[in-house]
Amino acid sequence: MRPSSPSRVTSRVGPRPAILGLTLLLVACAPRTVPTPATPKPLAGTYLDLEPGWRLRVITPLLKGGGFQVKTEPVQEPGNTLTLKAAPDFEGYETSYYDILPKAQIRFTQAEAMRDGKPSP
Repeated sequence: MRPSSPSRVTSRVGPRPAILGLTLLLVACAPRTVPTPATPKPLAGTYLDLEPGWRLRVITPLLKGGGFQVKTEPVQEPGNTLTLKAAPDFEGYETSYYDILPKAQIRFTQAEAMRDGKPSP
């Protein structure tokens, strides 16, 4: 059966492209979520196998005496709060970053030191 006039065909087909266009616009503007890498779950043992592609961050205290074990002193706070204060020989800390490579290789990438809350060369 032929339509009686071209305008009648246009009126029947007209809303479908508009609805399709609106649907595509809404889908294209939908917020996207960026996948984040899975965080390794703690193991029941005392070690974690490092995998290629991971980045290792090591934080080391900087002490005046050259040691690496920070001595702390408990400070009484009101309520149920326990605060530990670092001993006077604590100067700051150093953060070192390493890349984990295939075949059990580790490559140093960068380090930064903080002394008295300020970056230090």
